[in-house]
Amino acid sequence: MDASKLTDEERSLLSGVPGTIVNGKLAVNYLISPYAQYWASDSVPFYDGEIKEQDIEEPEDLLKATRKALAEQENVTLEVTVSTADLFKIDNSEPEPHLGDAVMCIDPAMDMNKLKARITELTEYPYSRNKHSEPTISNVNLRDYADIISDLERNKNIINNLFSNGKIRTEVFESFAKQAVIDIDNSKTEIKYDQRGIVLQDQSNALNQVIMTSNGVS
Repeated sequence: MDASKLTDEERSLLSGVPGTIVNGKLAVNYLISPYAQYWASDSVPFYDGEIKEQDIEEPEDLLKATRKALAEQENVTLEVTVSTADLFKIDNSEPEPHLGDAVMCIDPAMDMNKLKARITELTEYPYSRNKHSEPTISNVNLRDYADIISDLERNKNIINNLFSNGKIRTEVFESFAKQAVIDIDNSKTEIKYDQRGIVLQDQSNALNQVIMTSNGVS
């Protein structure tokens, strides 16, 4: 796919990794998070998730889906206890905080501009004017009916992607089976079944065994 389909930010981030853009073409199947510099590791520099869409055939549609999935992963996680002033104790027109209330977080120093959050914990001092509430806020998802329906629809699409005309897609089944074989081959433990129950046996030393039955593990 032509790299011109990328945004300026996407192209800039990918250009920092050799081999991602070759002769003006996108040569990899991933995008890089703009926040990778904050959480990347040496072993997994940019990995933030995986997208599987069996019904997408056009490269541009896959780019859009990947872009959308990455944006959903990039929701900042925040949890902090803040200092407040209980103005409602001296002015009845001021709102009183309650658990679950939505709040807006603004901190120019952290480049935080109207981040939506919610009060998840609240310590109150209703009988003292000198002590103020101590709320803990976090940006948990502010979900509504539309969000729930969207999740159900997404899960349905995942199942539908596995099937074609009521039959499981051959390529999907084969990829699952192939991965299962790889996992078994790489395992250092062999699973056996005999009159004792389920036997987990070390492949390098048959004397190292764990036996599981309905009565427990030995």
